[in-house]
Amino acid sequence: MSNRDLLVDALSEQVIDEQLDKIVRQRLGYVRVVQQLSSTNAHLLDACGTYEGYGLCVTDCQTAGRGRNGREWYSPAGSNVYLSVAVFWESYDPVGLSCLSLACGVAVCEVLQKLGADVRLKWPNDIMLKGRKLGGLLLETRVREAGVYLVVGLGLNVRMQQGVTQIDQPWADLADSAMSQEITRNQLVAQLVNALVSCLGRYRQSGFDDFREKWRAVDMLMQSEISLITHNERVRARVMGLAEDCGLSVEVDGEQRVIYAADVKLKLDEYDLHRSG
Repeated sequence: MSNRDLLVDALSEQVIDEQLDKIVRQRLGYVRVVQQLSSTNAHLLDACGTYEGYGLCVTDCQTAGRGRNGREWYSPAGSNVYLSVAVFWESYDPVGLSCLSLACGVAVCEVLQKLGADVRLKWPNDIMLKGRKLGGLLLETRVREAGVYLVVGLGLNVRMQQGVTQIDQPWADLADSAMSQEITRNQLVAQLVNALVSCLGRYRQSGFDDFREKWRAVDMLMQSEISLITHNERVRARVMGLAEDCGLSVEVDGEQRVIYAADVKLKLDEYDLHRSG
């Protein structure tokens, strides 16, 4: 049986639970694995305050999947991984949270690389394979007087149908990634949950320091030529690397700037897109 067949096994809460690290299983205070819901992020945000420890939501299909900046995340059934992990932090630094989704990207990247998928990260939250989008992360928060609920959502293309027209950019899936290890979707979900729970714990202790060098090692934008697109301009820039606060340091007409995900959309040159693959 090929990975393309293995990767679409029916989701099972029992099978996922059996594959979780013991310490992760103990930390999970809420788990829901369902066939369909609107959004795994939305579900955990709505459940905030009803459980202790970490929360986990996994689904086979999202009817209102969410991407960055309010975009829709195409979420067909029987094709991909859609999951969210939540945790409550009593104290937090809003500025410090700016790097958290990047740290989670590193954690996901490490899981996929161990399986043999040659993945890279595209600032701020895209997981890339051969210059095409394999997945993405979305961090959402719900602030309360006592602290903040953090929800990290992950959408990952596993075995997409050909001829998809709902995605407006080149995409890739794991089934065609020449992974060196056979793995089922349930096993993949468990490994990703293990990695994300561990990442959140490490980030809570030491911030982005443990992840910065690992990010640089898988950064697909470093020294690339890109287009920066805002509501009123489009300019050429060269990426200089990650800024200290996890903005993106770029050079525009000889001047160095730091840009932030909420302010711009960026596109790689075709040359750099091919080089990155």
